[in-house]
Amino acid sequence: MGPITIFDKSALQALSMDEAVWFDAFFYANVVPVFYVETLADLEKQVAEGRTPEAVVGMLADKTPYKAVSNVHHRQLVLSELAGHKFEKAMTLHQPVIAAGDTKQATDGSVGLHVDESPEAAALMRWRSHEFLEIERVAAKGWRAELAQHDPAHLVGVLRNILPSDAKFSDLEQLKSFIDSFCSSSELAVLALALDVLAVPKDYRQVALHRWRSEGQPPLNRLAPYSTHVFKVDLLFYLGIDRGFISGERASNKVDMAYLYYLPFAMVFVSGDRLHHRTSSYEQTRRTCARTSSRQRWASSTSTTTACRRRSSSSASSRLPRTRRPTWTTR
Repeated sequence: MGPITIFDKSALQALSMDEAVWFDAFFYANVVPVFYVETLADLEKQVAEGRTPEAVVGMLADKTPYKAVSNVHHRQLVLSELAGHKFEKAMTLHQPVIAAGDTKQATDGSVGLHVDESPEAAALMRWRSHEFLEIERVAAKGWRAELAQHDPAHLVGVLRNILPSDAKFSDLEQLKSFIDSFCSSSELAVLALALDVLAVPKDYRQVALHRWRSEGQPPLNRLAPYSTHVFKVDLLFYLGIDRGFISGERASNKVDMAYLYYLPFAMVFVSGDRLHHRTSSYEQTRRTCARTSSRQRWASSTSTTTACRRRSSSSASSRLPRTRRPTWTTR
């Protein structure tokens, strides 16, 4: 099994069908729910003459690694963690989180694991079968609504109040350093703000507050590490808009940022998106990501220094068609 990898639409667009086969052979793909939200939006777009939207999306489905697994939706993970479930092992090992099963005993006494089909697994099966409208009807429409429920202008106005009045940030890296410090606080106000931004329902909110008090009022990043990660991504997005580092006019930026919710569950993130290049590196332990140029790939890791390897013009990477070369961010 190769490195566990998350990819976006731009990554598959950059691959030929032959290269997609190699991608499936040497990488272990983790398909995240936002991938369908981003890709199925193409069904409503105008495409080049002679091609249908279904054909464009179908080509991406054919390039999707066959051995891929589907990660549980980030919101379900947040609510589960706030209720007491632990995801530190999956985050440490950068492994996908898939739907859990129940232990069942058959009449002959044998014991097995019964796993109901999760919405994410069902979407992947339909994706492979080109049942795009069914995915949209059953799953992607709801996931898109989850991402769109926050009012950016409102949250920008609320969250700018956490910034010191004399704070000056020259780039996203400095803003991310402030966010890391802010989320290491054990103050109740920080936990309450996270629960508000994450739109946690009242019953889960009460459970989280009870856990915080019973566990000795730990810092937010110790109480709920994954929920803190998602909160940090949102803070980087909304405060980045406030400081002019991220455009608040481009509606797709919120969808693009949602890929970052799943970075703890992968070793590699592949994307040709400029916003991903600018933000994904700040969601790792160290700044380790750089955008690929025409004939150059930047490899990076949280455990090694950033390295650059030039690839010859005869390499498969240098022949990627049409789209900008994807960035390979390794953890």
